[in-house]
Amino acid sequence: MSAVGYVPVDFSQVPLKVVEFEHALLAIRHTDRLCQLIYNQPNYINNRHLLIANLVAHTVTAVLPTPKAVNSDAAASCFWGQLQFRFERQLDLMILLDRLMRHFVCAIVQIPDSRVVHVSKYHSTSRPGSYLDLCRV
Repeated sequence: MSAVGYVPVDFSQVPLKVVEFEHALLAIRHTDRLCQLIYNQPNYINNRHLLIANLVAHTVTAVLPTPKAVNSDAAASCFWGQLQFRFERQLDLMILLDRLMRHFVCAIVQIPDSRVVHVSKYHSTSRPGSYLDLCRV
């Protein structure tokens, strides 16, 4: 009986945009699963730290919608502001974002510093903080 050598990583599992909370959770779950697949196949995947950092950055900046300020005119049309968070949904979102940020931090510290990396660090780590800010009760 032979062990499985390589499990393909299908980046197209992560949607281009989400418009519902359940789809947002699903996109975060897919990103987490893909990051785990990439990490667990170091012999088969080159530049895995770059792949993980870019995948997480893309998910939190392009796939998930940006929260609007509570007291702004656009707050009524905000995807995140219209949600009624139950405790289990808050907890699920917090755990998933924590896992994504752990993947991102582990990957980004392995990449040599440059201006692009610095921008990605700040932009990609501040966005989940705004999502978690919405979970306050």
